[in-house]
Amino acid sequence: YWLNELNKLISVPLCLDNLFAFKFALSKTNQERSLRDRFNDEFTRLQLDSYPWRLTEINRKYELCTSYPEFCIVPSAITDDELFEVAKFRSY
Repeated sequence: YWLNELNKLISVPLCLDNLFAFKFALSKTNQERSLRDRFNDEFTRLQLDSYPWRLTEINRKYELCTSYPEFCIVPSAITDDELFEVAKFRSY
């Protein structure tokens, strides 16, 4: 009995629409928000929005580094100017 029940739970659904990823995506399509807003919400949810961390948009237009994300979490003690200075020594 238990083996059959477990097999039902872990088996691949017959319809892909029943997969979590598809259901979740469909439920969120009407709730589009900017990447910045979603990133900020996640930053706050993880309780990183206080010392010693801060969220920076220093790479918003990929001017700091093309391989870094637009938004970065950095130590709050470092300024954006310092980040630009440090980035000069990064090897590409």
